[in-house]
Amino acid sequence: MLLCSFCNLSRLRQKRKPKYRNATTIEVRSSAPEDSETWRLAVLSSDAHNEDNLVSQRLVTNVLHLPIQPLDKEAAASVKAKAGKHRAVEGYVDLVWCFQTPPRDKNKTKFLVSKTFNPPYDAVLGRKDSITYGMMEEKRTKHG
Repeated sequence: MLLCSFCNLSRLRQKRKPKYRNATTIEVRSSAPEDSETWRLAVLSSDAHNEDNLVSQRLVTNVLHLPIQPLDKEAAASVKAKAGKHRAVEGYVDLVWCFQTPPRDKNKTKFLVSKTFNPPYDAVLGRKDSITYGMMEEKRTKHG
């Protein structure tokens, strides 16, 4: 009996893998009222199980002051088909961003804006863009 209790406690102490990995700080260009180039900090994560890039509505509207573009019917249907009800989106934005550490190359990337105002992330790159921007490596398949 004591052994079983210990096993259960041991399982509770195990760390779960986070859904979003490889978090890093980035700088994102915001829309300043005086049209000057202003950059804001955000946390960028990656998600190997998702193809779409996501950004929080709070970051887009309150921090970056960017307008959210509506999805056309085809794009909206595609998002719904891939994610179902699990990922409700408000629209999309094209973000100009760079890693805070070298190389500081500017990237322009399309992100879907979460319908949830303050989700548990700032921005998340999907699998393809995570590989493109070096946040994760492509899985190699075994041959024969």
